[in-house]
Amino acid sequence: HIGSGNPTEVNKAIDVLCALPLDLLKQYEAFINSILDYLESLSESQIRKVYELFSRLSYERGPSSDATNAPSNELMIIIRKQVQNLSPMYKRIGIIGAVALIKTLSSQNDHRSKEALDILDTVISHTQRSIYCKSFLLDE
Repeated sequence: HIGSGNPTEVNKAIDVLCALPLDLLKQYEAFINSILDYLESLSESQIRKVYELFSRLSYERGPSSDATNAPSNELMIIIRKQVQNLSPMYKRIGIIGAVALIKTLSSQNDHRSKEALDILDTVISHTQRSIYCKSFLLDE
């Protein structure tokens, strides 16, 4: 339903995914990852919810989780590519993703705060040249 283009349908589908327990989401993670193919067609609020969902999947994995797990690395690669892109649209998507990720990391324990600050530094450094992107980052 997320790729349907119908805003109501997309909102409901994202809301359902966000409401599901983490252990259930993990079972379908391979399918959920395909949502990333539709980011360009989503609204900013929908992108925000999707990145919050992916941040949860990548970083809220319980006590045995570590910073080197594959889903978190993949998410960081995607966000970095978007933030480094020259297109303002992709930069905006990357900024939304980075802020959602920073929000998730900062709600974790102290060793994740350093990681959140590193992400913030990266985003700031890649938005310096565009007043539009910089102001969007500050607004987020």
